[in-house]
Amino acid sequence: MKVLVIYGGESSEREVSLKTGQGVHDALKRKGYNTELFDYSRERILELVDEINKTDAIYIALHGKDGEDGKLQALIHLLNKPYVGSDLSASSLAMNKFLTKQVVSTVGIPTAKSIKISSDDNITEKISGIVHDFTFPLIVKPNREGSSFGFSLVKGSSELEEAIGTALRYDNEILVEDYLKGREFTVSIIEKDGETVALPVIEIIPKNEYYDYESKYSKGGSLHVCPAEISETLEQEMKDYAVRAYRLIGCKDYSRVDFIVDETRGAFLLEVNTLPGMTPTSLLPDAAKVFGYDYDTLVEHLIKLAMSNQTK
Repeated sequence: MKVLVIYGGESSEREVSLKTGQGVHDALKRKGYNTELFDYSRERILELVDEINKTDAIYIALHGKDGEDGKLQALIHLLNKPYVGSDLSASSLAMNKFLTKQVVSTVGIPTAKSIKISSDDNITEKISGIVHDFTFPLIVKPNREGSSFGFSLVKGSSELEEAIGTALRYDNEILVEDYLKGREFTVSIIEKDGETVALPVIEIIPKNEYYDYESKYSKGGSLHVCPAEISETLEQEMKDYAVRAYRLIGCKDYSRVDFIVDETRGAFLLEVNTLPGMTPTSLLPDAAKVFGYDYDTLVEHLIKLAMSNQTK
């Protein structure tokens, strides 16, 4: 059986994707699969189509735009090949943080108060409205980006314009939202035996003020406590929110749902990741290990899911 691992890409998350793809490729090799790596770029799209047609299954190890936004999923679907992860509609929805927050809030899942700003908006007027309607500190970040690129913690109105400009360099839509100070958690989800299973909750303790790029991908940048040392009530609440969000968005095979827990107001959903990282410092492999799946077993499980879903 031949598996094509698509990695790299042209987004700001390229370096993360290279690590994820190499890890998945090596795991599949150890499991006895015939696997190849393909470094994605739009200029190589015809070459990619040829490679997809010659393979049995695809593991999409891209992160960010072109990988997580559904474009590649749509192409593979048209070529009628099985692939790991969510389809076009779920991927594009989850990639859009603002829409995700609107969707999950309809079923009572708490999210931070936020507004969306477009590059076409009058930024001066938007800043005036933010100062009137929000209380500092605030978070400013791209609406469709990951790995904390373009992310700013804004502690006063004088910092807003620069933070908005930074975020707009990564996306023409950005989010301004309440800064929720609290403990950070994540709930990974996989499908197993026809069930949607929430893996053990991880608490993320970053060495920096918040869970930024360095904390995510530098060795020792953060501490992952799994299973998290929390009450059964809080654990179940986050698992319930994660599974409901997964199903509501229409995710497939696996995902990771991030939360922050305010000391007085409880858990707030931050975002849903349809292509969780599989690097040496990634969260999903840590949760899977506690669940009973080592890295290689997890990767093979995901490939088998993709193949079985294709035949349904």
